[in-house]
Amino acid sequence: MRYIRDYKITFLVDGDSVTEKLVYSSVEQVSRGLRPQHIKFTTSYGTGPSVLKLSIFNMSPVSRFKLQSQDVKVLVEVGFRDTEFPDSVTLATVFLGEVSGPLTTTTTAADHETKIIAKDGSALNDLKISTSFPPGTSHMAVIKSLMEDVTEASGGMVRYDSSEIDALGITKVYKKGHTITGVVLPTLTKLLSTFNLDFVVAQGILRIRKEGKSIVQNTVHFSTESGLLTVPKPTAQKAGQVKSDSLPTKGFKFKVLLSPELVPTSRVSVTHQILGDDPIEMIVNKVTHKGGYESNEWFTEIEAVIESDEIATTIAKGRVQPTEENIEYHKLLTQGNE
Repeated sequence: MRYIRDYKITFLVDGDSVTEKLVYSSVEQVSRGLRPQHIKFTTSYGTGPSVLKLSIFNMSPVSRFKLQSQDVKVLVEVGFRDTEFPDSVTLATVFLGEVSGPLTTTTTAADHETKIIAKDGSALNDLKISTSFPPGTSHMAVIKSLMEDVTEASGGMVRYDSSEIDALGITKVYKKGHTITGVVLPTLTKLLSTFNLDFVVAQGILRIRKEGKSIVQNTVHFSTESGLLTVPKPTAQKAGQVKSDSLPTKGFKFKVLLSPELVPTSRVSVTHQILGDDPIEMIVNKVTHKGGYESNEWFTEIEAVIESDEIATTIAKGRVQPTEENIEYHKLLTQGNE
């Protein structure tokens, strides 16, 4: 069984009187018997603004000119297609955001590479708000009201899942009412930090999180037979942690086949001998998706933490016995640092 790597890149360009759509798709090109344009992309979620770095090769001069507009939205979808069922294509969103700077085009031999930078969640930086709430308003109602304003102002480019917010179980109520004023980004950061929470905007959806915890129920499983590409390597628990520090490691870094559905707060299950015999549940904190049509790059790099403190301690204490194959990683586990 073989799989074709597929992509679809959609631009919405707001002109003076009309919104125009530009689409680059391997699916449509292949179905017409044509060779798809080469593309490359990298997008990372987890710390700071989410940024897409996208290259499209041999765009027409007309398309490049249109994308120089001041207001361009971009959606990147990727996936796999089974060659035995070529008409069955499933794509998933890997990025949704706004082009944030001028395009640059470089030429090598006969190829013209156009580089595009886009950001996710720009409405959080641009929108100012001033709203008062009556006595008895809940903390969660304030957050939801703020997000509804963001969703409206962004034209749906930033959304949120109210059920995820409700699942946080925050019951605080403002008995004397409450007022929020200022730019959305610092205002929301302050509202969440009261409960040791923060957030990330990934694929156009605002996701609230707490270190090492997740309210997401679905779990994606990885093993060497199902997408795990590298041995999970432990990461330091704190900045500057030395090898002599016995603090048990909870974090691991590894690569899997490109899995666009993964974002911070996603829940994964990893099976590998370095972690023992049983699958280990982890919560994704950082994720980088990287791909290129007709290239070796088509993977997702994950930084995740073990959800259970007890299991993390068990692994760190060396109950996973070293072998000739995993002795070096066993040392890393017990030291808690790379």
